[in-house]
Amino acid sequence: MRKLLVVSCAALGSEAARRADFGRFGRLLEVEPAFPAVTTTAQATLLTGLRPAEHGAVGNGFFDRELRRAFFWEQSAGLVSGQRLWERIEHRHGEACRTALLFFQNSIGTNADAVVTPAPLHGPDGGVISACYTRPPILSAELEAELGSFPLHQYWGPMAGAESSHWIIECTRTVMEAHSPDLLCTYLPHLDYDLQRFGPAGAEADAALAALSHMVEELAVAAERHGYHLVISGDYAIEPAEGFALPNLALREEGLLHIRRVGDCELPDMGSSLLFAVVDHQIAHVYCQADYCPQAAVDALDGLAGVGRILDRDAQKEMGVAHPRAGDLILEAAPGHWFAYDWWADESCAPPYARAVDIHNKPGYDPLELFAGADRKGTERDGNRLGGTHGRAGGGTAALIVPEKSDMPERLLQSTEVCGCLCQLAGG
Repeated sequence: MRKLLVVSCAALGSEAARRADFGRFGRLLEVEPAFPAVTTTAQATLLTGLRPAEHGAVGNGFFDRELRRAFFWEQSAGLVSGQRLWERIEHRHGEACRTALLFFQNSIGTNADAVVTPAPLHGPDGGVISACYTRPPILSAELEAELGSFPLHQYWGPMAGAESSHWIIECTRTVMEAHSPDLLCTYLPHLDYDLQRFGPAGAEADAALAALSHMVEELAVAAERHGYHLVISGDYAIEPAEGFALPNLALREEGLLHIRRVGDCELPDMGSSLLFAVVDHQIAHVYCQADYCPQAAVDALDGLAGVGRILDRDAQKEMGVAHPRAGDLILEAAPGHWFAYDWWADESCAPPYARAVDIHNKPGYDPLELFAGADRKGTERDGNRLGGTHGRAGGGTAALIVPEKSDMPERLLQSTEVCGCLCQLAGG
């Protein structure tokens, strides 16, 4: 069995990879990203070879109708169905595949031999202690002794940048040297940050790409030293952001989303609202309560500036995303547009978390957490600051770089094919 190092790079589209000469690491292929083209869906598809309708990761978040609340960035492996890559390798090649899974989202509870993923502790005073969940547990202490604490504030938020990827690279090399797994999957996040902040073109994007290229070079050297074949997998491409839409505000104006006041704040009343949109970059899952007919949502949202397509259950089946966790409707943004979760028009009525980095309490993805506010007392609130976005179908192909002599087809690959290609590559 060949030893594989699979480096998943956020926002590494094929065009960006060519611009930064990633072809020097191997054969550069193009992949049509999973739909929706967002992190959790992409990672689940990479590791299972299944469509979201089968593995269940329909986005970075979803709405639980029984609990009547949105969940974002949940880490349980139980949210992803299907046989994982290492299990497929074992089944195909008839031998054990010792696996390390580093910084993949739904990794807590997998049967991978080694797992590292952020798991910060939130104190009652609002403070945060940076920590990682690891399997085996002793690995956390080993990594902290070797590398120091994980730089959580560089992993997301206004300070997010290359420092988090640097730490992950050192973590990857440490695990490679100390544990020598047969399959080592690691995730580098930082390119995504500046491409969302500033867009996919320009000096900032070039600098972020150059930094990623240098980091991959470091991993390529380590991989060769320890006998690994290197695979680089981009999960989606970033397109320029030109505007945004507010589907929850539109639902509120139609009387379909109800509001409750807490002091000066306006919050969605999940107990009585008929509809709520869980936004996720260029995708929004619209959930109906009490078997409410989704046609009213279509009537309220069709024609809203920034909305490209509205996918009902039949259209979701065609797109491979029809799953019980998916919305009754899925909104796909028009090219260059994205969805904000706001349901308020008066900024003085915004909830307390609107200007905070609070990824688990916000009932929608908020890319403005990447920017500090002008007063430096919180995060940005002007949606026009965003330079790049992703998520819709057709937003650009992702990069896949494989060893030069690998037997991979010279054509556009579907995201569901990559897992099988890696399984084949592991067999030599």
